[in-house]
Amino acid sequence: MRDPLLRRIAGLFAPLGLAVPLILAPMSVEATLDRGTADPATARPVAGIPAAGGAVPASFRPAPRGAGPGHASTGGAVPVPRMALTLDAVATAAGPSVPAAWSVVALGDPARTVFSSPNQARPTLHLGPGRYEARVTYGAVQAVERFEVAADAPAPQEVRRVVLNAGTLRPVAGLVAGSPPLEGLWTVIVESVPERRAGAVVVSTTARQPVFHLAPGHYRLRFETGQVQAETVARVAPGALTQPRIALRAADITLVSLRGGRPLLGVHWQLFERPRQDRPVADAPLAESAAPRARFVLPGGAYVVRVLADGRWYEQPFSVAPGTVREIPLILP
Repeated sequence: MRDPLLRRIAGLFAPLGLAVPLILAPMSVEATLDRGTADPATARPVAGIPAAGGAVPASFRPAPRGAGPGHASTGGAVPVPRMALTLDAVATAAGPSVPAAWSVVALGDPARTVFSSPNQARPTLHLGPGRYEARVTYGAVQAVERFEVAADAPAPQEVRRVVLNAGTLRPVAGLVAGSPPLEGLWTVIVESVPERRAGAVVVSTTARQPVFHLAPGHYRLRFETGQVQAETVARVAPGALTQPRIALRAADITLVSLRGGRPLLGVHWQLFERPRQDRPVADAPLAESAAPRARFVLPGGAYVVRVLADGRWYEQPFSVAPGTVREIPLILP
């Protein structure tokens, strides 16, 4: 080696058994020394190599345990276990499941509904740890239960059964006993029910054959159709079906005015009870109608009908017996 400095460097590496390459890049010794002693304040890190004393780039940080291709980092969060919860409503403890309306509320701040179903038997939902309130409605019966799902819940599946202690009424109303069911307005009223005020209306419906799911006790059933109203009291027992029947002792009639064998349009009907012993007809009608074919449901008895046609009133008496279903024509001149 011709350069004294290079000979000195080679002498330093010789005891270590390292050879110094004799072929060097063509640069001056001064340039090499200048690069090695550059001012740290102006030095720039080589791309991909972390700067001394600086933060370690994310690409140089150790991957989380288990990480690999296709692994999505969760920031260290532990997966939250979820429980498969089946809701089951029964009328009695030994009874079968019944379809009910469900609502499950997470009791947080604020509370929020996490599940709802209008009419379903044994719905299943998935819940994470927390406190909840299950609300179930079965007809006019409601129940509320609170429960908690623990973070270390031992069972991934659970059935939560709610005993409603409910009974069922299926009433029928007819003109007389054995007659087909009539359409009308049903009203269920509290007669004697624990923790309920007597006289309170529970539910109303115009269904021809309604079904009422009720808490145990006694209820007054009121039925109205046409010009007839009747009531009965029925007892509701847990898990039992009761079918009360109301016989109205009424007639179902249709009035039609005819001229020349053809029904008249644009008429007006008034119906009165027939007075006894030649007394005058009452001023206020029992019922009125502007239909060409006027239908009335009346208690069995005697009546007077008046019809206004072409600016003139026509009158006709008639009688009906309970259970009658017929059309009554008024022949006009």
